[in-house]
Amino acid sequence: MEDFYNGIATDLVISNNIIRGSFYLNTGSTGIIANNLLLNNYFWVGSSSSFEIYNNIYLNVNEDDFTIQPMPDASVHHNISLTGAFGDNNDNFTAPQSTLFVSDENASTDGQYMLSEDSPAKGAGTNGTDIGPFGGPDPYRLSGLPNLPNIYELSTGGFVSGDEMSVQIKIKQ
Repeated sequence: MEDFYNGIATDLVISNNIIRGSFYLNTGSTGIIANNLLLNNYFWVGSSSSFEIYNNIYLNVNEDDFTIQPMPDASVHHNISLTGAFGDNNDNFTAPQSTLFVSDENASTDGQYMLSEDSPAKGAGTNGTDIGPFGGPDPYRLSGLPNLPNIYELSTGGFVSGDEMSVQIKIKQ
């Protein structure tokens, strides 16, 4: 496959995401790809690239859509795929999608990818962490909300007295 883009990314960190589109990293790029869920994507990491790829779940069943050049080595570990795309060395393994996630049909678009209590991804990542976006040191938060206080309501009395106005802010952590 030829490079489609001209840029090379160095020290790139892609972690704790749910990624729906194709995933391309140019030849010569470097960084970390950790704790992601890759949904039905084309996954391509170019030759001469240097990435540590770990704790990811890859849900594409078409093995032709998966390329890591050179093929996975010790820097590719603790990943799950439906077809064995990562191989079976370095704690990479294959698991059926039906065994991985909650089975709540009313779950939100991202909530449906939370690990079930008996998921083989539970505790199977590096240092016993969960594999996928809800694992690792900075887990994915539903709806993509950052791990910061979020303002969900802001109100004022509407009256200014001199240079002052009463403001009430409500936040959720």
